[in-house]
Parts: sequence; C-alpha cells; structure tokens
Amino acid sequence: AWMGYALVGLPRSLDGLARTAGIGLVPRARGRGLGSLLVRAVIRASREAGDRGLRVLAEPDKVRFYVRQGLAVADARCTWRSSGMGHGTTLDAELS
Repeated sequence: AWMGYALVGLPRSLDGLARTAGIGLVPRARGRGLGSLLVRAVIRASREAGDRGLRVLAEPDKVRFYVRQGLAVADARCTWRSSGMGHGTTLDAELS
C-alpha cells in the first residue's frame, strides 16, 4: 500500500527551478518521519537531475515543517486549492 506521493516538475518559466505540484502522506503514515524522508528524497532527486533549486507551495500550517527540512520562505500568496481559495507560502531550497 502506498503511504504518500510527491509530484515534481520543471516548468520552463522557472529557469531550472523544480516546482512541486504536491507532496503528501496519508493520515496513517504521518508522525513517523516519513514526510521528512519524502522531502529529502525530492531534494536529492532534484539535485541529481541538475535542477538549481526546488520550490514548494505550502499551506500555512505546514510552513514550519518545510523550514525544518531546509527550505526558506520566499513569498506568501493567496492561492486556489481543491477546497477553495486559501493562503499559501512559497518556500525555496537552493540545490548546489
């Protein structure tokens, strides 16, 4: 059974900056360190692919988690989510 997912793309408009379309875990998988492992795997794969950075759009209550993974807050914005309009924070990781 799957426990989570990560969707990552490399839009040409972001000039070598990979961007996530979603990272998440099913509820039963949370709180066991799997989210940290998943984010580190995405960072590693992006680095190995030669991306210059990684951009994540996080819901407000997830920002601290991503900061702990080494991403830095780049911007706060209003976004559309599947549940309607909300606020999101853009976080970036430099991949040198």
